[in-house]
Amino acid sequence: MTANPFALSYYYDDKNRNGSHAVEAGQDLIFRYRVFIHKGDTKEAGVAGAFNNYINPPEIIIKAD
Repeated sequence: MTANPFALSYYYDDKNRNGSHAVEAGQDLIFRYRVFIHKGDTKEAGVAGAFNNYINPPEIIIKAD
């Protein structure tokens, strides 16, 4: 599986959503991806749980002494 931010027309079956990105001169377009390598099928590997942990990261609280 892969993420393709330029293929929106295929994901939504809507040719008006082409996924184009315009980047002004001197600006950046940053993509962030995570790779999850596992043994077995997706159920055995807990892929759904790993994805949930990615989209809902734990809250971190730093307490001063």
